[in-house]
Amino acid sequence: MQEENLSIRIRKFLEEYECLKRVHGEPCRMNGAELLKIIKKNNFEDILKQMRDDEDNHQRFARTEATILSVFTLKDFFIRLLPELKRAFQIPYIWITLIDDTPVSRLAKLAVQKEATGDGPAGQVAFIRNEDFEGIFKNGPKPVMTGRYTRPYSHVFPDGHNFSVRSMVIVPLYVDGTVAGCVNFGHFVSNRFEPSMSFGDIDLIRQLTLKISLSLSRVAAHETLSYLDRHDALTGLLNRKAFDKELQREFGRSLRHENDLAIAFLDLDGFKGLNELHGHEYGDMAVKYLADTIRNLSRAEDTPARFSGDEFVLMLPETRSDVSGMMIRRIQDYLDENPFEYGDTRFCLRLNWGVASLDEEHIETPRELVKTAYNRLNDTKVTSGYDVSAGRSAMANVFKIHAS
Repeated sequence: MQEENLSIRIRKFLEEYECLKRVHGEPCRMNGAELLKIIKKNNFEDILKQMRDDEDNHQRFARTEATILSVFTLKDFFIRLLPELKRAFQIPYIWITLIDDTPVSRLAKLAVQKEATGDGPAGQVAFIRNEDFEGIFKNGPKPVMTGRYTRPYSHVFPDGHNFSVRSMVIVPLYVDGTVAGCVNFGHFVSNRFEPSMSFGDIDLIRQLTLKISLSLSRVAAHETLSYLDRHDALTGLLNRKAFDKELQREFGRSLRHENDLAIAFLDLDGFKGLNELHGHEYGDMAVKYLADTIRNLSRAEDTPARFSGDEFVLMLPETRSDVSGMMIRRIQDYLDENPFEYGDTRFCLRLNWGVASLDEEHIETPRELVKTAYNRLNDTKVTSGYDVSAGRSAMANVFKIHAS
């Protein structure tokens, strides 16, 4: 089949040549001397080799096309697609470098956190500051090739990599038409990738980059939709629907292993007045500040979520109610010591909160656990403040929001 395709292409070349001669009024039949001259002039040996290489690459792409079309997550992109492209095209190293603080780099960092293994995303992706990226492509968005000396491009390598790269090509990577980083092709042979590369190699790199770019664009769109389906757009915490699923799973696990499980509800006291006084944008930023505080102070096993408005819920596995109260007080202490600042205004945010735990006799379902904690949160809104040292229940604790 391959030889048939080559014959067709050669025949087409010769027919076009004869037609060109006919247009110029020359004899349209080619004699042996002319054919030999054409072969020498056009270096048909190289042309045939290039044709064969092109055909081989086409077949390789055809074999990997199913994988390319079936990849919808960043995990699969890094663990399945890139390794398969390396094997198919015999390129020892292919990895991605993403510009920091872009939508696709934020999604990739989440994937790295979930799958922090040497063969996973962490070993296949690097992150680079925009100024360092621009320093690499200071001559415009053209592929950068280097042989024998790759140290100036250390910024594109993943942290802790074990690549033995002696030559490389760095190609700008576009996601949805915008530069998002670069694709890197590395080899342990020092002259494998260099400016004198053949046209066929350059074309292969171009095609691989295009396939990777299209696949990453599709994956990023799919991951964004999946992320927004489970997360709150403003805070990045789990949304109510996703939290309910996590709670169902953890509730069942806690019952099976007879472990403690606590739920804490929090909201900002006086949030409505804050919105009315400073506007909804200020209120949104206050909510986001509280969400970041909860996320940063939570343990790795805890699950924070935004319930609605300024209300947050925190699932605390293997935790009693009294320990949950200590956790909330730690969050309040941080807010006291680090007032929320936005524009020219500075506020100390104060919390209402309520907790419930699985060890309470009347709680038999996840719904009852959530409802009990939520009711206790609402109870705090109609009670007055108190002195913890006086011995009253921590669930009745109320703090007031005030300007500092």
